[in-house]
Amino acid sequence: MNESEALYYPRSYYGDIALFFSNYITRLFAKDCMIYTFDRYDGWQSRLYSFIDQFLASTRLDDSVAIGALTLLERFRNTVARPPSYPHRIYLCYFVGAYMASHRLLAKSADADHLPFWLSVLGERFSPAELQHAEADFLRDIGYPDHIDSHDFKSMKQRMYLFIHTHMEMRSGHFYDREVFSQSLVSNRPPCYIEMMKRKALFTRIRSALPQSQELSNREFYKQLFQSEEL
Repeated sequence: MNESEALYYPRSYYGDIALFFSNYITRLFAKDCMIYTFDRYDGWQSRLYSFIDQFLASTRLDDSVAIGALTLLERFRNTVARPPSYPHRIYLCYFVGAYMASHRLLAKSADADHLPFWLSVLGERFSPAELQHAEADFLRDIGYPDHIDSHDFKSMKQRMYLFIHTHMEMRSGHFYDREVFSQSLVSNRPPCYIEMMKRKALFTRIRSALPQSQELSNREFYKQLFQSEEL
């Protein structure tokens, strides 16, 4: 997990992750067979996407945390847990719990359990008590894993990267060749890697020209620099 590199993700990348994540949750828990029925639940899918998108943009963590959370959610396929009929608020809690658990398991640091950080992101939607229980309840329902399986993580990463690569290429209007595109995933770099490097170069140039910025952490300076970013 490289949180410093995540500072250079374009805002749209978190939107792409949120789209994959929200589609995945609905595929996993809904009884409907077709993705085209997602919005039948009185706009649930749009609200789920918006919630995840805002959450990811607020945390600005490395995409490995999202991949780890998806990998943990996949464990529901092999559990006896019987969550409420979809959709339900508990699935927002599952997302939050999975994300918190993924961050902790990947970071392997006591700082990853820092409740004030999560409250700063979700304090308007979840009470401190709800956040404290979100991860514990989620882990209980998937059997209390103490790690994220590396093979399952890699498989989920490839699935998410291919999905996002596809959407990025189709938005660009370029010719899309699925076979060639699949082969490009062996680079193991985020789909937005080229844009990341451009932003990193810009970040470095601006910071080197502002000596007073040296007192700020990269995250603090980045927040000030791109606080009005919409791209």
